[in-house]
Amino acid sequence: MELDCQYIPNGFPEDISSEFPCLKSLSLRLFKNMEKINLLSYELENLTLPDMRDLDEAIIDNPNLCPFKLINMEKVPSWCPVVGSRLMEVKIGLKNARTTNSLLELRVFAGNLGGNISLSLTQLN
Repeated sequence: MELDCQYIPNGFPEDISSEFPCLKSLSLRLFKNMEKINLLSYELENLTLPDMRDLDEAIIDNPNLCPFKLINMEKVPSWCPVVGSRLMEVKIGLKNARTTNSLLELRVFAGNLGGNISLSLTQLN
C-alpha cells in the first residue's frame, strides 16, 4: 500500500494496525507537518518513509520488519526506537549531508535500531 497525503487524518497512523491488520508493505509519502509517527503492526514486513521532511520522532514496533527505508530525508529523526526482525536492513537517503550536524546524530539513530542491522547511508542531490 502506498499513501500520498498533504494532510494527515486524525488518528493516523496510530490506528493503522487495527485498520489494516494484514498489511505487509507500507510507503507513506509527502506527509507534510508530520513530526511524529507511532506505528505498531505484527504483519508489516516492509516500511518506506520517503520525503517525510518534518519527521523528528518515530516509534516503530514491527517484529517482522526487515527493510526499513528513510528516503529523501532532510534530517535523521532525533528519536527513533525501532523494533524489527532479528536481521533488519535499514537504508537512509539524505538530501544534504550537511543537515546531519555530526555523526553523533547518526550514531544515536543507529543505536536505537538494536543489533544485527545492515545500515546504508546515501547522500542525495
